[in-house]
Amino acid sequence: MIRSVEIESFKCLEHLSVEDLGKLTLIGGKNNVGKSALLEALFLFFDRMNPNQVARQYGWRGLGSVDTRPESLWAPIFTDYDLKRVIRVCVKYRGRTENLHVKLQPGFRPPASPLSRGKKPDRIETGRQAPPTEALEFTYNVRGQKAQRTYSFVDRDQRPLQYVEHLSDSVPLVSYLGSRVRPTAAEDAKSFGELDKTGKAELAVEFLRVIEPRLRNLSVIPEGGDSVIHGDVGLSRKIPVVFMGDGVSRLLNILLAMVRSRDGLVLIDEFENGFHHSIQADVWRATAKAGRELQCQVIATTHSYEFLRHASEAVAGEFVEDFRYIRLDRTPEGVVARTYDQKMLATAIATGMEVR
Repeated sequence: MIRSVEIESFKCLEHLSVEDLGKLTLIGGKNNVGKSALLEALFLFFDRMNPNQVARQYGWRGLGSVDTRPESLWAPIFTDYDLKRVIRVCVKYRGRTENLHVKLQPGFRPPASPLSRGKKPDRIETGRQAPPTEALEFTYNVRGQKAQRTYSFVDRDQRPLQYVEHLSDSVPLVSYLGSRVRPTAAEDAKSFGELDKTGKAELAVEFLRVIEPRLRNLSVIPEGGDSVIHGDVGLSRKIPVVFMGDGVSRLLNILLAMVRSRDGLVLIDEFENGFHHSIQADVWRATAKAGRELQCQVIATTHSYEFLRHASEAVAGEFVEDFRYIRLDRTPEGVVARTYDQKMLATAIATGMEVR
């Protein structure tokens, strides 16, 4: 589990230190204070074997395509678009402290030989010395010792590639659910299949009954060339879960993200999206229960005072020790984080304090 994170020179976060995160953590604060950027920095830290690790974040924000010049492709993740800066993300997890440094590396020359494929995603495929190019260098250090170094770059055919110089030990699996872009039906079907294989399909059914109490069971059925999750709600035939409404679909996305990141981390932007206020407490409590079952930490942002109240009520009792609320505020000195446990948040809400 992530205990703390420190971020420097990443997007709008010139320097931010967040302590005492919980297994269930909500992030709040005003617009453009850095809530989503905090999630994206954490995802960047763990997303180590993907040549698109930077560009994919723009898609979460609704940006469909990006120019491959460094000032367009990479500068947006640096504070003030300054490519002379060095991004630093320091995370404490699993009893150790690990640092990531990201910087522009001009004149990078890709190696002449291809990398071993093994179980890794496809990488560079060059048969001769490639010309120099600009790359982003990612260096990971554990207790002061280099654990991994990778270079992300774009070749002359505009393909995103990655060269791995050193490979670190395994890191926690991480999933990101944006407020705009969601996993495809095929991705969810694959994740549900993994859950079903372990005999835990009923966990998904119980999860969705928070919103759709008529649900009897779920199954994966071919639909238009893809595999799609269908549910039995007592009609004459099973129907795709996506036809049951935005809330049911969103809730299934959350559970299956936890399945994909079992023993890892799920990051959710604007958690309350799609959920009626009357079920928000039940949804958050179900998320806490599933997270405990799958040993998965959940960190989510919210804009809603109403959802904060429901979330605080939902974790009182069984999950009270798991919960933290982090409020981000912009001050003359920069963005600062204030941490509330469940009792502190409940008291603040009861007295009418503005804690969003």
